[in-house]
Amino acid sequence: MLKGAGAVLVTHHHDDHLDLETLSRLNKVSPETKWIVPAPHTDMLTGSPSFQKVIGAVSGKPIKAAGFTILPVAAAHTEYENDDKGNDLYLGYFLICNGVRLYHSGDNVVTDELLKAVCAFHPDVAFLPINGIDYFRTKRNIVGNMTFRESADFGHAAGIDLIVPVHYDLFPNNRDNPVYFVDYLSRHYPSQKFHMMVPGERFVYVK
Repeated sequence: MLKGAGAVLVTHHHDDHLDLETLSRLNKVSPETKWIVPAPHTDMLTGSPSFQKVIGAVSGKPIKAAGFTILPVAAAHTEYENDDKGNDLYLGYFLICNGVRLYHSGDNVVTDELLKAVCAFHPDVAFLPINGIDYFRTKRNIVGNMTFRESADFGHAAGIDLIVPVHYDLFPNNRDNPVYFVDYLSRHYPSQKFHMMVPGERFVYVK
């Protein structure tokens, strides 16, 4: 399904976001794909000679790929972290194509800096995690995300037209029920648009 992808954007190095087995299979059938990876972790792909077009993403530095303008933005996977060169270990991405503005948060919690940046970008569509964070998952070294409430509140505060909730169903030990997100929106922001994706779905957004 993904054969011929123009670019793949990786938000950070955790296995559920940078799965070398999956990416290697895609790379075999899509040798022209550009691989956009946070600069501190490009070596995870450049160490394999099969990955030919690896781009190190740095927050605030735009990238052109596959007809998109891509602007990496720092993400706090509970907190902001940098390498010894000051580059962010975790990123989200602002994307612009055909006048539509998209935001993929990656794994992220809400911070003043993030809300300011997203409000300034004013996305039409935002992909936001909803699986949250809690004491017991943290004790098992599972790094957290926005809760479903925070994602809904964040999307409303940032003036996002359409929210797509993500990151809630991959692992049984790190998930949440998206019905909670929908229920919270319906009670607190009934005019807020959202869309629940299903695997393999093609969704067309018209501005």
